[in-house]
Amino acid sequence: MTAARPRSRVTSFALLAASIALLIGVGVRSMIGLPHDHVTMRGQRELVSLPDGSRVQVGSNSAIDVEYEVGMRRVRLVRGEAYFDVVHDAERPFLVETEGGSVRDIGTAFSVRLDGSDEIVVVVERGSVEVTGRTAPVVLVPNQRVRSGKHRTGPVEPTNVNDELAWISGRLILEDRSLHEVVDELNRSSAARVILLGSEIGKRRVGGVVDLDYVDAWLDALRVSQGVRVMHLPGYVVLF
Repeated sequence: MTAARPRSRVTSFALLAASIALLIGVGVRSMIGLPHDHVTMRGQRELVSLPDGSRVQVGSNSAIDVEYEVGMRRVRLVRGEAYFDVVHDAERPFLVETEGGSVRDIGTAFSVRLDGSDEIVVVVERGSVEVTGRTAPVVLVPNQRVRSGKHRTGPVEPTNVNDELAWISGRLILEDRSLHEVVDELNRSSAARVILLGSEIGKRRVGGVVDLDYVDAWLDALRVSQGVRVMHLPGYVVLF
């Protein structure tokens, strides 16, 4: 009986935290129904074909606005992330704009992700792009990434583009990542909102491939391999 009390308290705390998060989530979802050209909900992805033949893969819980005019093609990433496969046109530059800076196509395929309110992460798969924030522009080539924002840009880093862009095909590729980092990734890409309780559990290292359409299966495997307790609630999963 005595040994069961701490677990009961943890479970009660998990339920309380998840209930609060549920109320917050309902409020947030009620505010994001603003009109944009293309909008996805959590766990959804949409492939958008643009008038010039360029394509945009809009990620989970994301929104973009498209503006084509004489001499310029603009896409505004309002929230979330998107992958751009651009048909190059020297007379009509292709520009991706965000609160954290802008990305100009130089004939390429690349992704842009909003990270927080004023930073972006840009990854280049093919060709090159110019990323502009408040500092001097930087140019990225394939298998490079950069974080840019209102206050800083860079440094440019090498990256594995196949891992970075696996979300396009509905997967997350994890290699020796902390559980805290993985939960952040899941909350960008999966339908269920994952809540992680406890700083120590968040430090555990995990790896593998997550199918974003079957996140529950990966969480079940995590429960077995890491001893993590998993609680399912409507629209939420609590790890503790």
